[in-house]
Amino acid sequence: MKNIEFCIHPDLKGVQEIEPVPAKTIIPEWYKKISINFDNNLRNRTVKACIPVLDSITAGYLLRLPQDMIIQQNLEDDNGNPRTSVSFGLEGNQFIYAKGYNLNNGAEPHNADQVGGKDTFYSKKTQNQGVPKILNPWVIKTPPGYSCLFLPPLHRETNDIFQILPGVVDTDLFPQQVNFPFHFNGEKNKDLKIIVKMGTPYVQVIPFKRESWQMKKSYNYDKLNTQLTKWSLKIAEIYKTLVWKKKSWK
Repeated sequence: MKNIEFCIHPDLKGVQEIEPVPAKTIIPEWYKKISINFDNNLRNRTVKACIPVLDSITAGYLLRLPQDMIIQQNLEDDNGNPRTSVSFGLEGNQFIYAKGYNLNNGAEPHNADQVGGKDTFYSKKTQNQGVPKILNPWVIKTPPGYSCLFLPPLHRETNDIFQILPGVVDTDLFPQQVNFPFHFNGEKNKDLKIIVKMGTPYVQVIPFKRESWQMKKSYNYDKLNTQLTKWSLKIAEIYKTLVWKKKSWK
């Protein structure tokens, strides 16, 4: 079994609400509440019966928001123009910035031009007000030859409010914190005013081995037809019993 290491400034040791955890330990509430079947029909299966969805929810590890984050959208500046405010934690605690935390008076910004200007997908999401960044206090280390895919937590309710910009980092060679630009859903939440609590999962970390791949195309249906014949004999849990290999994230 491979190890992934999360390292933080010793002054922040023991702040359990922000410690990374295996994704399997925090299951989305909407997913826990739904049933496997609907309409009282055993043939009508919901997404809860879909093992690929479960695998994606439980894959890897979750980074949790290191501070309370306040998002206020459609405020007005001194000239009456709309603006969005993003701020963190308690006022007056700027010293924590040196330890990988966010300044209380605002997120570290990326100008809208850095994501292609006002006509791009990301700029429209943030109403052309740039892309703020969450500073992550954790240094993430993987074994030689392994990188990390950083994603918005898959199938999570908070994605309706804000999402990080996904990325891949060679974490075996990068001895620094990986920080996360994000966009809020400004097109949907026109007058958003919310405190996103410290400890809210906001990044899913999936380590993987770097390998070279080459695409191949084939048109051989004989094997596929044999598989489909076997699958047609079952009603439920076809993928789980005939295909699925259980994953381990600790």
